[in-house]
Amino acid sequence: MDILSILGLGAIGLGFLLAFLAYRLLATERTNNRPVYVYQVFCLALVLIGAWLQYSSNTSSQTVLDLQSKTQGLQEELVAYKFRLPELQDELNTAKLDVAAGKQMAEQLGEKLARSIAVMEKIASMVPESIQNLQAVNAILTGNSCSGGRGGEPIWGGNGTEMAKLSTIVISNLASAKSSIESVLP
Repeated sequence: MDILSILGLGAIGLGFLLAFLAYRLLATERTNNRPVYVYQVFCLALVLIGAWLQYSSNTSSQTVLDLQSKTQGLQEELVAYKFRLPELQDELNTAKLDVAAGKQMAEQLGEKLARSIAVMEKIASMVPESIQNLQAVNAILTGNSCSGGRGGEPIWGGNGTEMAKLSTIVISNLASAKSSIESVLP
């Protein structure tokens, strides 16, 4: 029996060795000595406690290994994120610049839109007056308002009817433009 290898097992080996020696002592004496039996129970308890400590030690060391593995993984992720941090900061700065440029462009477009609306409102207010003026010219061209010059001929030399048709088309176009402008104004 190799005592050193048994004691190498720790508390379990020590308890086993003491229990075995107590058994040999009892076998040789063949007496009814109560303290030896108590000693043997003590050795058995020592073996059980040693086994429990060994089990919990293995469980704790496995838990420690798991925690070390997780810690190692987290440290590697942290290093990777630290490595990518400048790249991510550059992307963030680029995005901030893009947002600022977009905001500036939106403000400029808003200003242009406000000016365009003002121009459209001005045009829309001028169209009705232009229509009235063209209708007055149309009345003159058709000869309804003027009997003509000294010789009794129409002012436009007989082309008044054709000119009236053209001015009627212009009046129609202006009325359509006025409706279109008014449909997009706020």
